[in-house]
Amino acid sequence: MPEHDSSRLLGLWHDLEPRRAILFLINIGLPILVGVLRGETSAALIGGITGLLLSLADNEGPLASRLRLTLMVAAGIVAGGLLGAWLNTVSPIFWFAFFLAVFAAGLLNQLGKGPHFALRFGAISLAVVASLPEIIPLEYAYFAGTVLLCLLSRTVDHAINGPLAFSGPWLGAATLDRWGWTRFALAYALSATAGLWIGIESQSIRAVWTSAITLVLMVPDVRATYSRVFGGMVGTALAVTVVWLVTGISHAPALLCATIFLAAFLLPSQVTRFWAFSGMIAVIVLLAWDLASGDPRLAPALLVERMEDMAIGAALVLVFSAALFPQVSWSLLARPREGKRLTDGRVQPPRLPPSHR
Repeated sequence: MPEHDSSRLLGLWHDLEPRRAILFLINIGLPILVGVLRGETSAALIGGITGLLLSLADNEGPLASRLRLTLMVAAGIVAGGLLGAWLNTVSPIFWFAFFLAVFAAGLLNQLGKGPHFALRFGAISLAVVASLPEIIPLEYAYFAGTVLLCLLSRTVDHAINGPLAFSGPWLGAATLDRWGWTRFALAYALSATAGLWIGIESQSIRAVWTSAITLVLMVPDVRATYSRVFGGMVGTALAVTVVWLVTGISHAPALLCATIFLAAFLLPSQVTRFWAFSGMIAVIVLLAWDLASGDPRLAPALLVERMEDMAIGAALVLVFSAALFPQVSWSLLARPREGKRLTDGRVQPPRLPPSHR
């Protein structure tokens, strides 16, 4: 093989971020594989989604901070689940607790990934558990096993490779003042709560999907949020197409699992391409749900529902972002200018370093 070809292949392999890719593959794929082999696909869905959430919550740096982040987010999920088991989706207390959790998650973007994800995933866990008739012990076992798997995989990864390299700036960071953060948190909570209410009122068995979509799309930067809305729509359409093609070929668990594993492996390398990143997450969730259902007739309705949920979630994000940040939204619509930066609701010219002033 010519030297330039081997260099190109090495570069492509490096671009896939193999270290993170292997961790995502293990933590998402192994619980699903074990569940399929044991005929426990419903519990495997819990394990796979837990692995996905905890994989997204990984962080660069030394092992101690990575393990602490894992436990913090897992504790948030557990706390939300315990509260959800006590409440139900028709109780006013439930709606207050859910709104407050999401509002706090919006504010905690300021403190970093750990506090934000703990409250965000905890709110999703609250909504999921509150809407279920019961959770069987086996599903608790898969959740606990996946948490232990993530702790173990990160420990082994650190022993082999050392501290995890920088993965890019935290997307929740923003230069907002106190009122700007309050408005963002309010828009965040209103979008998620409205999405959950719409899902419940439509009697969807996956009522939390619309709410979760709003939480993925909205970040404390209006320009980035609008861009993510467009990217999320594109990614969802592509994901639905991929799942339709794969399930059209066969519903064999081996094929569905292989597709999930491929998406999990590619996922961390696509974090800067939100359309691809969100699409791969949708592929994992849709196929894991399809595996858990064991019903080939579910796929078409499932795919249509995912598109509907994305459309509703995107609309809610646009409406509440425009309502809480009208000046920024109007400036983006009326006078889009390259190189402008959004701060606390005003469009300001970018700051230059001292050598360029």
